[in-house]
Amino acid sequence: MAEVDHEVNIAADDLTLLSSSTSVSSSILDYRFENGRTYHRYKDGKYVIPNDERENDRLDLQHHICLLTLGGRLGLAPPCQPGAEVGRTLDVGTGTGIWAIQFADDHPEAEVSRHSEDLTRRTLLPPSPLDSRTVFNGFSPSIGLQVLGIDLSPIQPDFVAPNVKFEIDDVEEEWIFNQPFDYIHCRFMMSSIANWKEFFSNCFHNLSPGGHLEVQEGEMLFQSDDATFPEDSALARFGDLLTQAAIKFGREFVPIATLKKLMIEVGFEDVTLSRHKWPINDWPKDPKFKELGAWCYENNVSGIEAISMAPLTRAHNWTREEVNVFLADVRNDLKNRNYHAYFPVLRESMLEYRVENGRTYHRYQGRQYVHPLPLYQEYNLPNDERELERLDLTHQLWLLVNDNRLGIAPPCQEGAKVARVLDVGTGTGIWAMDFGDEHPEAEVIGIDLSPTLPAYVPPNVRFEVDDAEEEWTYSKPFDYIHCRVLTSSLSDWKLYLRRCFENLEPGGWLELQEIDLFAKSDDGTLTPESSLLNWCQLLLEASERFGRP
Repeated sequence: MAEVDHEVNIAADDLTLLSSSTSVSSSILDYRFENGRTYHRYKDGKYVIPNDERENDRLDLQHHICLLTLGGRLGLAPPCQPGAEVGRTLDVGTGTGIWAIQFADDHPEAEVSRHSEDLTRRTLLPPSPLDSRTVFNGFSPSIGLQVLGIDLSPIQPDFVAPNVKFEIDDVEEEWIFNQPFDYIHCRFMMSSIANWKEFFSNCFHNLSPGGHLEVQEGEMLFQSDDATFPEDSALARFGDLLTQAAIKFGREFVPIATLKKLMIEVGFEDVTLSRHKWPINDWPKDPKFKELGAWCYENNVSGIEAISMAPLTRAHNWTREEVNVFLADVRNDLKNRNYHAYFPVLRESMLEYRVENGRTYHRYQGRQYVHPLPLYQEYNLPNDERELERLDLTHQLWLLVNDNRLGIAPPCQEGAKVARVLDVGTGTGIWAMDFGDEHPEAEVIGIDLSPTLPAYVPPNVRFEVDDAEEEWTYSKPFDYIHCRVLTSSLSDWKLYLRRCFENLEPGGWLELQEIDLFAKSDDGTLTPESSLLNWCQLLLEASERFGRP
């Protein structure tokens, strides 16, 4: 019920609004019952997953998995950092409201104003079990709200903190909020949005300057990095069937990388794409991913019918019995620990890598090259623990060479102040983290083809999986670009140096720390026929074949 702090006369022109909102209110609890499950009735059919208690319990379990994935944080955006203060927040597709409630608990600094300045945009409802909730049918919410959660189903709790509110709304309708938000969050809306570009445009135009949008999504495919997951499995077919159903519903699964491009197209700046993996069960050896996989297995098994029944019966015309028979095979695949499969969500690695000759290599594939060699030959050194330890040792060698300085450019001088810094080919991230510690005023970005996952990262440092040979789409220039030992990793140094130049502030600095491949001696003790020089020659020939001399 929309609360007011004084009596207001309803004009004749307002009766249409009153009638419309009351009509929605009387129908939102009249759920659609189908194949033993209940579905939302408001905007019937837009969301194909049930809204009953079984599904609500699974959504709360899934929230716990998200917390495990993000190290106990509600998100990766700055408003979710410890001590961050944020004004108005919108949670799109709030579900049970658990994210919005926890975010409101973490940010109690603002109170809810329950007064609206414009009667014609107030949603007026008769008293009902939804007293703490408003049916929002294209009208504007109350001013001064701290955390607003919207969804097609009224499945949120009635009693919540005073700085959180839930409304029934369709995010694909026109957005006419009367105040912008500082932070918009949405999670797992894939196959619920027909036009992602329009959705991002609405988010952009309803954010305050400097505001943040965070989207946590998954892709509807299961895969493995060691070829243990068969393409003809029931689980693989399950993903294909749901993908086809989403296309028939006009709400197809969009690749995550495409979402990033759409955000940039509508005007967002500094768009960061992170990747995470959810194992299908507890097959990983790493304790962190084993625990994550155990929770994911429970989430998948308990939700497999919920996310399958409507798509398979409505889009593929299966019977309920046919669905259940098929799902028995899917469940068998989900519990098969010989399948080292995962569900790609957002950046981390369990078996991210290609295994070859007893070593692991990056598997990130940024773009197609004109030469016929495999994409993974873009960088030819391993990324396993042995190599990471060597990279850290190499960092110590550079410090010795540079008199314990991180570089010889002016930004590395004692007392220098620098704003934005880019570390290309960051490796273990040790240079970027050391620079971030020495320059707390700086924003430091490290990019690499392999995920950088140190235990501790300074708050002013972040890492991204990216390819420096792809188009650079940074929205702000850098004051200092640093790269080290990228020889044989770049196919076109002139193009790379031009991009560095174009992405530097006037007066900015580029520092390259490189080495010659061939070893030398000043006294002639290293002879041309030595094994060391022969090894160097073979590496040179290999790099030329890779198109990266």
